[in-house]
Amino acid sequence: MESHGNKTGLSNYHILLVFFAISFPFSHGQETDTVGYGYVIEAVTVNLPTKSLKAELTLIKNSSVYGADIQNLNLLASFETKDRLRIRVTDSQTQRWEIPQEIIPRQNIPHDTFKPKSYIDGDGDDSPVNHRALLENQILSSPTSDLVFTLHNTNPFGFSVSRKSNGDVLFDASPDTTNSGTFLVFKDQYIQLSSSLPVDKSSLYGLGEHTKSTLKLQANETLTLWNADLASANLNVNHYGSHPFYIDDPISVRRGQSTGRD
Repeated sequence: MESHGNKTGLSNYHILLVFFAISFPFSHGQETDTVGYGYVIEAVTVNLPTKSLKAELTLIKNSSVYGADIQNLNLLASFETKDRLRIRVTDSQTQRWEIPQEIIPRQNIPHDTFKPKSYIDGDGDDSPVNHRALLENQILSSPTSDLVFTLHNTNPFGFSVSRKSNGDVLFDASPDTTNSGTFLVFKDQYIQLSSSLPVDKSSLYGLGEHTKSTLKLQANETLTLWNADLASANLNVNHYGSHPFYIDDPISVRRGQSTGRD
């Protein structure tokens, strides 16, 4: 996690999630170059019956650090249950490996079920007025869920997840234009995603298997998710398991409203 200033002069923490597939041979000094410049939104479509939103993303600028950038991405946000929102970002041109459906069954939404942005139909909670608000504001919500997904049409783009009931922001991937570490970077063997955290309110637990003096993650701490045959007596290093999951238990949160992310 890193601490960065925001526009109001207050300090925010960011949790930076970075995934490597293999190591790369780098030239001297390359590590200081900008890893990526993020993406912009080209189009947004929705699948109203399944409460899903799809955004087409285009790369702003190429960077050769850690390999070539994927030029075009698809972002799909969908409600799997009233308490679980899935956000999937992947290459729009080339099929990438994912855990097979027979191992972990997941909701599969065909791309041809998405309607253009002008499509409005429905009744009750799915009234035309509600549809229009969903489409024009690029948000995704469900009458049965407390979760709200919001796309931010900025340069580069971002997104956030919040609660309807109290406005708490659970995941904030909005970019800080002065810090490229907050941009989405998507390469063949390198992925970067960050989330802003409120100062003195977030308590994070999880990410990998480690022996530490405290279970709570600390600021400026780097955690490696790479299975290593090291005994648990070794402190602050990666051990046997790689668990890409963490729980945020905000200090000010009402009991029973902790959130998990994987």
